[in-house]
Formats: sequence, structure tokens, C-alpha cells
Amino acid sequence: MTGHPIPAKPVRVDGFCNQWGLDLTVGCRHACAYCHFQKYQALTLRHEHPDHEPGESLSVEEFLDRPEYPPELYLSPFTDPLAPAARANLERVLQRVLPLSVKVGISTKGVIPRRVFRLLARHPEQVRLIVGLTSLDDRRNAAVEPGCPPATARLANLRLAREYGLQKVTARLDPLLPGVDDAPDQLATLLDRVAGAGAQSVTASYLFVSLFGSKQRLREVPYLGDAVGHCTELCPIEGGMVYSVPLGRKRQTYEWFHRECAARGLYFGTCGCKDLRLTGGGFATACTHPYRSECEAPRLRSDRVRREEGGGRE
Repeated sequence: MTGHPIPAKPVRVDGFCNQWGLDLTVGCRHACAYCHFQKYQALTLRHEHPDHEPGESLSVEEFLDRPEYPPELYLSPFTDPLAPAARANLERVLQRVLPLSVKVGISTKGVIPRRVFRLLARHPEQVRLIVGLTSLDDRRNAAVEPGCPPATARLANLRLAREYGLQKVTARLDPLLPGVDDAPDQLATLLDRVAGAGAQSVTASYLFVSLFGSKQRLREVPYLGDAVGHCTELCPIEGGMVYSVPLGRKRQTYEWFHRECAARGLYFGTCGCKDLRLTGGGFATACTHPYRSECEAPRLRSDRVRREEGGGRE
């Protein structure tokens, strides 16, 4: 790492049910071509700290020394907490916050080592694990998610989560690439695989494209280029407007998911913040469904929790 270490700081994230989130690296080496979040985070940090390269670890020392923590922590809103440079930070954060009864949401397209699962297994009721896997086609994945492991490795995360007794495990199909990923036979096979591997719920959202110049860049990426052509309708999201697939197609796909997931014993929901028009359907529109019915107001938990509530295990 060049220059002085940048401290990792918890932030409130509007697009994730207003939860507190913590990033562990400057940008993300997974380099997903469609990702808006990690590019924004890396760009912002580089404006403030121009000597640092995307993918470097942030310093968690200040975070670990905090006397109080949010009641729930999302890892991570703008980057992947299991990208290679993030793993050591993730373990230290988990070792600190889980014994204080902090609920932790981990969203990853990476490989989760068994030592991390062992940490999570000590507090299974506090952990919400979200594994990103939209396609079983490794050629597609290598083109649009070049730094991510293959589909089989991500399915293994789901099997290990079941082995270690985690109680809240979601497969995240996001983004669905229209015309590439959303054929019913493709999706049915994927649902069979994630259900068989141990997922309990599924969340899915279609690709959306920024109004400010990203269409041309995405057209140059294999598979994404085909998908962008289907993003023809302006769509209101949390914080602005984007292009996405027409609302009717979106509803039809999500209703299909709702039926097919139920047939496999899976819950289904989509992120309502990625299309504010999605109300009144048969499917849930909360990003935390089915594990929290509503967004909780922020509170702080401290070391007193262990004494007052019996706490988690060391």
C-alpha cells in the first residue's frame, strides 16, 4: 500500500434499507463490468487519497477501537468483503462485532474460507449470508465478472453455509442480463442448483444502466452489449433515474420467480430500491426479505450488550 492507510468508516447506505455498511478495500478487484458501486467508491477515495490504487486494503484499526457499533452491519455496500485483499479485515471485524450481538449481512461473489465459516457458525442467528450467482455459464461470468470465481465455487459457499449451520442464506441473482440470463430454462436450472446447495431464499434484480454515458462502455463488453439493448425504459430508483427493461417484462419475470421459488421451498424477493414502481405484486420488494420485515431505525450496541443481554459466545 502506498501513502498513509485509509481508515474504514461505517456509512449509512440508502439503497440497502438505510442500513449501516462497512467497506474493507479501496474498490474491488472482482472488476464486475456492470458494477456502479465499487467504481463510485474507488473514484471517491482516489479523489481524497490519490496515491492509493483500487483493491488496496483499508485500515480497520479505528473501527475495531470504537466503543459502540450499529445494531446491524452490511459487508459491504460498495465492494466485496471476500475479495482477496479484504479477507483479513473481514475476519478481524467479525471477531470484534459478533460477540457484541451485532447482526452481520455478508454479500459476496467470492470464495468464503472455512475459517470464516467457523467464525460465523459461533453466532448463526446473527448472520445473513448473500451469495451472488446469476449464471452457471462460466464464459458469461468470465466476460462480465472477470475477477470472480467460477459458479461451482460460489455454489460451494451455499453448501458450506448449510454444513456450518447458518440460518439465513440467500442466492443473489443480480444483475439479471436481459436476453442473456433470463430464459426460463436457464433460470429453472439455476434455481434447482441453488436450492440443492442449501439456499433458503432468492433475490433477483434486472440490470440497470446509468443515464450518464455508461451504455457505450457496456456495449463493448461481451454479453453485456446484448443486454444493454433491452434497457430501453426510464426507471426510478433510489436516488435518481436509470434505464432498465420495461416494467411489464420485469413484473412478469419476478412473478415467475415467485412461483418457481415457492415450488422449490425458496422465498423470493427483489430490491424495491432498484425500481420504485414495483409495488402490489405477489413478491416481496425488501432487500432484507424474508429476514427482516421492515427497516429498523439505527441504534448503537456497545460492550454493555454482553452483560445486559447475555451476549454471544467468545
